Amino acid sequence: FSTLLHSVRAIIWRAEVPGFRTTFASQQTAEILGFPAEAWSREPDLWWRHIHPDDREWVMAFSAKAVEECRNHAFEYRMLTADGRTVWLRNIVSVIAPNGVATEVMGVSVDITDRKRAEEARDEFARALWNAQDNERAFIGRELHDDLGQSIAMLALKLSGLRQLHGAPA
Repeated sequence: FSTLLHSVRAIIWRAEVPGFRTTFASQQTAEILGFPAEAWSREPDLWWRHIHPDDREWVMAFSAKAVEECRNHAFEYRMLTADGRTVWLRNIVSVIAPNGVATEVMGVSVDITDRKRAEEARDEFARALWNAQDNERAFIGRELHDDLGQSIAMLALKLSGLRQLHGAPA
């Protein structure tokens, strides 16, 4: 189990509830987030402090509600690493609730940063493609409008010339 625990590219952890005080974190915390495993149990609020500020409120509320309901859950959020980078994690959480009262949570935090970057690139490409198509449609519309307008103007001039040639009133 030790070999498995230290070979997966994910953080395995345990925490007490309420408060989400970390009691165990695998060595991958250093590789993925830059914090040594011991820091997680030494600094009880380390997890909370390093949740991305834009995610902190909803992550804490979502997690607290799931734990209160003794419900296993999963969610994706951003963490700030020791050197200030942003890493996306997917937390898969099991709630330990003997006698229906949650006492502990255990989970796996998987680094999904590469997937999120690929999704962002895909979405940006889709937006750029949509804008290019929209610009092309507008260009074609202007060209058709201008071409049609010129044709009508030319016909009007020819019709006026024919009327003058045959003495018809304009």
